[in-house]
Amino acid sequence: MLPRPLLYLAFFSDARMGDKKNVVLSVKDERMDRSISIGTRPPVAGDLADAGRRRSYLDAGSKLGDARNALRVYETIVAKAPASDEARDALHRLIELCKIRRDWGRVARYARMRIDSFRRWVTISEYLDLGKALQYQGKYRDAIASFQEGIGRLRPPGDYYFAACCQYGIGECYEKLAEPAKAREAYTTLIREYSGKKVCIGSRASDEAAREALTRLDRAQ
Repeated sequence: MLPRPLLYLAFFSDARMGDKKNVVLSVKDERMDRSISIGTRPPVAGDLADAGRRRSYLDAGSKLGDARNALRVYETIVAKAPASDEARDALHRLIELCKIRRDWGRVARYARMRIDSFRRWVTISEYLDLGKALQYQGKYRDAIASFQEGIGRLRPPGDYYFAACCQYGIGECYEKLAEPAKAREAYTTLIREYSGKKVCIGSRASDEAAREALTRLDRAQ
């Protein structure tokens, strides 16, 4: 699994980077594809009523060389013990694997399941996952709602990165909806609220990314 910051850097690189935006994802995809041909079969689930058994099964899934079989292991835990700590962990792993595979429909589904089933543990990152998945599916208003709810759960200072990504996503969605005034407001808010917080959007500082977006809006007028 890619380290979380690197994975998010690949996930949130914007379209103007052209072919470069999929470099990290493609490398990971190729690694997964090669492993599929030599991957091992998923272990037999058996009775997952016991927490120790669920944890062992979860750990066995993480050691599989085959991404598809790993997905089956995590999905089995979620199906058989949906309210368990192991299911919460399995949903996180499902989300990360499906990001790598660019399966945005499943990312959205698993993110919603994590939000609905584990509200006590929900953070801004789940809403960012859901929002980006919806955005990539062209469901821009639903994505905006998810980003806004995520920002409402901001817990500084650790969540500044996720909040900045949500705020930038709001601007992108309004651009896609041909609502430049609201997009401009979103990018201006990003500059005002997150300058100096040392967070990045893709490979750029958040305020730099926002100013580039504002320039793009000016040129489109």
